[in-house]
Amino acid sequence: MTAQTVSTSHPSGMLRSGTVLALALAALDIVGMLIVGLATPPVLVVVLTIVFAGGTLIGCGWSWRGLGRGTWLVVVTRLLATLMAIPLFFIPDAPSNAVPMAAVGAALTAVAIVMLLVGQHQVSRRAG
Repeated sequence: MTAQTVSTSHPSGMLRSGTVLALALAALDIVGMLIVGLATPPVLVVVLTIVFAGGTLIGCGWSWRGLGRGTWLVVVTRLLATLMAIPLFFIPDAPSNAVPMAAVGAALTAVAIVMLLVGQHQVSRRAG
C-alpha cells in the first residue's frame, strides 16, 4: 500500500476561477475609470485604484499557486476597491453608467471572494 500525498501547489478549480475573476475585476477597475467618463477623477481615487488593482495583481499570482497570503491579499484589496465605489451611489451628479457598473462590480466581487475563500479552504484541507 502506498501513501498518497497531496501537494498544496495544485490549487482547486474554485480557487483558480476566483483568482481569474478577481484579476478581471482589477483590470476593469483601471479601465472602468476611462469608460465611466470622469473627466478628472480625484487624484486620491486614481491612486487608490492603482494601489488596489496592483495589490490584486500581486495577490493573484500567489493565489494561483495556492498560497494563502495571496488569497487574503486579493480578498482585502477587492473589498477595499468595492468599498471605494460606495460614494458613487450618493453623488447626485455621478455619471449615469457609473452606478450600474459599481453594483455589478460589487456583486462580482462578492462572487470572487466566496470562490477564493472556498477554494483556499479546499487547498488547506488537502494539505492538512
